[in-house]
Amino acid sequence: MSFEPKEGRQLESGMRVRTYVNLNRPGYISIMLDEGPDKGKIAGYARCVKLDDITFQVSAKGQERVRRQRRKAVHAFAKGTYQGSLDSLPAEPFTEATYCPYSNQHFVIRGTQNEPQSNGPGYVAGKSVWLTRPV
Repeated sequence: MSFEPKEGRQLESGMRVRTYVNLNRPGYISIMLDEGPDKGKIAGYARCVKLDDITFQVSAKGQERVRRQRRKAVHAFAKGTYQGSLDSLPAEPFTEATYCPYSNQHFVIRGTQNEPQSNGPGYVAGKSVWLTRPV
């Protein structure tokens, strides 16, 4: 199953969402609604989420708490327009964006310290965001 809804919440293509790595279910991405009556609540879970208009958000206070306590906490998100869920990442060329609270202030392109500049389409899977446009 590519999408597991939580408490019967509705998630449709075109809705604005925030996604993050689920700390309690390894291999899953949590999908939080960013609009509608259930805004701020978890719509469900998936192994791979397709988004358009991807932007990145890191809470400075959350990052500070993680660094101080040396303990994982949700504070970084890939935001965008939900396009669907898949069981795995498709095979196409990607640019990988990742985030580590101990070594970065923001999401970076893997192997560099450069922030991703693209607000295009991509996928959230594993512990990374896979952008389909060059950045």
